[in-house]
Amino acid sequence: DDPVKAKVQGYWLQAAYRFDRLFPDRSGWRGQVNRLEPVVRWGQVLDSPEAEKHPDQVAVGLNYWLFPSAPLKLSYEVNNGAPDDNRFWLSFAYGF
Repeated sequence: DDPVKAKVQGYWLQAAYRFDRLFPDRSGWRGQVNRLEPVVRWGQVLDSPEAEKHPDQVAVGLNYWLFPSAPLKLSYEVNNGAPDDNRFWLSFAYGF
């Protein structure tokens, strides 16, 4: 099987909470805390050439919102069944 052409099916559930609801005052340190968003994600690979290797994933992370549509994301992903594939992720997203 060619891994480039492989079809992968799966799903994930994600929960996050923006701290800006806790501190409506955006001045001082509260303004920085308001930009934080803890995130928890659980996912499962259903059909993949490596499905046995990654049966499910759990990730915990923290997003820092640089702008209203641009978070910087840091997370740690645990791949159950494959501890050598646990990893840290650092990414940037932009929504438009």
